[in-house]
Amino acid sequence: MHKKLMVVAVAGALAAPVTALAQTTIYGYFNAEWGVQVDQPNLANGNARATGEGFNSGASRIGFRGEEKMGGGLSAWYQCESEIAIFPRGNEAQGTNIAPSDALWCTRNSAIGLKGGFGNFYIGSWDSPLKKASAVTRITNETGWMGTQGMTLRQGPGSPNMSQRNTDSFNYDLPNFGGFTGSFQVTTKQATLDNTDPAASGAAVDGRIYSLSAQWAGGPVVIVGGYTKNDKNRATGGGGTAAPTNVDAEDTAWLLGIKGTFGPIEAGLTYTERESNPTPTTSGKRNAFNLAGIWTIAGPHSLIGSYAIADDLEGNIAGQSGSDTGATHYVIAYRYAFSKRTMGSIGYVKLDNDNNGVYNLTDMASGSANVQLGQSASAITLNLSHSF
Repeated sequence: MHKKLMVVAVAGALAAPVTALAQTTIYGYFNAEWGVQVDQPNLANGNARATGEGFNSGASRIGFRGEEKMGGGLSAWYQCESEIAIFPRGNEAQGTNIAPSDALWCTRNSAIGLKGGFGNFYIGSWDSPLKKASAVTRITNETGWMGTQGMTLRQGPGSPNMSQRNTDSFNYDLPNFGGFTGSFQVTTKQATLDNTDPAASGAAVDGRIYSLSAQWAGGPVVIVGGYTKNDKNRATGGGGTAAPTNVDAEDTAWLLGIKGTFGPIEAGLTYTERESNPTPTTSGKRNAFNLAGIWTIAGPHSLIGSYAIADDLEGNIAGQSGSDTGATHYVIAYRYAFSKRTMGSIGYVKLDNDNNGVYNLTDMASGSANVQLGQSASAITLNLSHSF
């Protein structure tokens, strides 16, 4: 009898950690993309270049999330999501060492929070509501060879990246009211802001980032809207022992989008407007839109397409705004679903800059190694991804 009780006690002790672990989920996404530039732009001096190629592992990640139900409909939860560098050099030159920040834990959407009938409140590092809204109607990839977010929120002269994952943030998601949901985010006052001024320091940049979104889903149609404001996010001056001083400048972006699913076709239309005020006396505004869709032909076969346009940058930002500063971006791809979790695709992407446009593929900065004024670039890509 004593032996049976001992066996039961040992089994219970061993089962206790398993029960605790059952509340934690491990998830992830592995993405490998190979691109060959069939139309590689010339160097800044006009000399031609040979066809280039490169790997990309955009959005590859691994995460841990858990939840504890505390009764009365209240739950505590956490999430730690980290970057996976399948190709440690990323988009950098071969042989370049991986940046130390890329090796840290919880570098992507990571937070701790409470949720219940009141909604969901959490603090940590998380995609802005504007970025989350854009993902609903974008349909195509955000970054990488086939990424289209560069035309709407990530790229463009006179404006920093407005497709942000913000650290040091407070976040709140509304509960679902008959298909309507919304989100709000604000960073702390001394957050590390996404700015374009290399002279900026945390002591001199004392603004916040504010972002909000709203979404309504009814039947086959989803409508989204989003807004972000980077307030007082630049500094100027400095050098030597002098500290940079804050500039009363800001950047804003808003988005409207609609997505519909009709039989085998899913289509999304996204419109964005970004305005940048680098100094109190200079400003620039750019509009863009993206029309994308996926057609499930039959079984595992589908076609994905995207057409995006960035308009000219209006305003008085020296050397950046003016006529013919926009670009056009095209994507077409065939996708094969090996299973619900594993996808393969082959695609073609093309970028056409206007005469004074400096957009580029894969969100790389323009310069001697990338797309020049008025030039075009295109690539053929192969992709294999797996989610778990």
